Amino acid sequence: MKRLIIALVLLSPVLLQVQEVRYKGRLQDIKFQMPTALADTMLDGSAVFTTDTDKANFVRYYYYIVNGAAPGYTITNRSYMSQVNSILSGIGTVMANMGFGSCADIPTSGTFSEGPYLGTISAGSKTIPSSFPNDAGQTFDKKITVSFGGETAMEMQLKCAAGSTIVSGNFLLGSQAMTQGTMNEIIFQLDTASDLIHLDYVVTFGSSKIVTRFVTTDGRAYKLYTMYLGLGSYNAVAINGTANGKTNFNIVWTNGTGTTAYSTEIDDISGITNGMNEKGFNSCLDMGTNTSTTGCTAITAPGTFSIGGSTYNFRFNSMASLTTSSY
Repeated sequence: MKRLIIALVLLSPVLLQVQEVRYKGRLQDIKFQMPTALADTMLDGSAVFTTDTDKANFVRYYYYIVNGAAPGYTITNRSYMSQVNSILSGIGTVMANMGFGSCADIPTSGTFSEGPYLGTISAGSKTIPSSFPNDAGQTFDKKITVSFGGETAMEMQLKCAAGSTIVSGNFLLGSQAMTQGTMNEIIFQLDTASDLIHLDYVVTFGSSKIVTRFVTTDGRAYKLYTMYLGLGSYNAVAINGTANGKTNFNIVWTNGTGTTAYSTEIDDISGITNGMNEKGFNSCLDMGTNTSTTGCTAITAPGTFSIGGSTYNFRFNSMASLTTSSY
């Protein structure tokens, strides 16, 4: 797996800016697409795996959903990182136009407007989750809220990184007017000195939800966990990709709440029966040759997932009650 390209360059005491994503800074362009392609793919993955190449492309797909597609590949929706970049760039442009060149410069009270969008600036209110590697439990410094059509449509909370290479944020986006009721929440942390990224992402649409965690400490080896709950079935993928090109991944699927898979942690598939109502299997792949191999780093437990003041585990019976936080 080649080195990650991190597009975020922001919030040290430098200008809020994005170098890789060319975004015009118009608030009306900040919209998330419901990741239907991800939902469609997270059906019973074992039914479509006939070759090792199928499996390798399945792994690539989830990696690209987070980080963007490599040349020669396409994904239906914008990647999670490009969505983060777009929000930062759009709000950063607005703040820069107001004369605030860095996160530290943004006040803790005030209002602004741009066309039909109304914004409010205040002190941060949410805290960095306990599962994050840095500044866990600390309150975000700044909160920027944007409303559209009489509804709150987006909230962005930031931990200013003055004197530090650590950047943390919490984005909540969604309203009936902007996203037809789909809610998206991203909590992220990165270290501009080491390429560390910790990204937690939740999207809810109707009674369905997708929960994703992506972690890398060096921009090369990574861990990716994602779960889909809805449409009468529950599906999960755990991926451990390493710098030597070997990738280990688990897939868990069930269409019932009484199965072993429904209460199994995403890293452990040993008790799953692979029957009609549940499946769980593991593959070790060489991503350079699209072939099965040995010696992959074991899938590890992802730990807890904290959002909206509640903490969950990467099990279907825990994630079933998860919701995004509120404005």
